[in-house]
Order: sequence, then structure tokens, then C-alpha cells
Amino acid sequence: LRSSMMNTPAEDMLYDEDNVPPSRAANELKLRISNLETQRLMHLERIEMCPPGRLLHLVRTQTRRRQNWCRKEEYFYAPVWVDDSTVFGEFIVSKHMIFDHFPDVVSNTILQVNKDYGLC
Repeated sequence: LRSSMMNTPAEDMLYDEDNVPPSRAANELKLRISNLETQRLMHLERIEMCPPGRLLHLVRTQTRRRQNWCRKEEYFYAPVWVDDSTVFGEFIVSKHMIFDHFPDVVSNTILQVNKDYGLC
């Protein structure tokens, strides 16, 4: 048996994905996977995002390219109070959104807004 298995390619010993004969274990596995997917989708649909209080949204108002050797862009923001908690009920996570919310970027942006608007 061992020698015949060693000389037989794995593809010849396994069933095709569509031709696996029914078995109790296969049926239980399919049912479990289906239940997990249903639970995951139901859980995601029920998540309601609520901000913990008043939000100060820093809205990008202007982008200006710096004229120096690093060629970075400079952003300008305006502080806007958000009164409607449903405004941030849904949002899209993108690479720009993640970058904009890194702690150092948020800290520098808050300091810049404070300086621009004379808040401190």
C-alpha cells in the first residue's frame, strides 16, 4: 500500500471538489460553515456605530504642494462641530483614512488647527 501511494500523484488519490461523495462529516461541515457565515453577516448588519459625545470634525479645506526639496503636500483644516450622530454611522475605510488617523498625523493636525484659529 505504501509503495503504491508513493508512486501515485496526490491529484489521482483525491476527489474533485465537485465530486466528493456525500458523508455525514461533509454534510456537518457544510452546515457549520453555512451557519457561521449567516451569523457573521447578521452580526455585521446589526452593528450600530454611535459616537460617545460631541464630535469635532476636522474638514480638509485646502491642499497646497510645498515648494521645497521634499515635495510634500500641506493640508489645511477647518474645525466643524457635528451635532447629528448619524453622520458617522457609516464610513469607508481606505488607506488615506487610516493614514489621516495615525496618532502623529492627528496630533499635528490638531496643533495646526489650534494655531490657525487661535484656540490656544
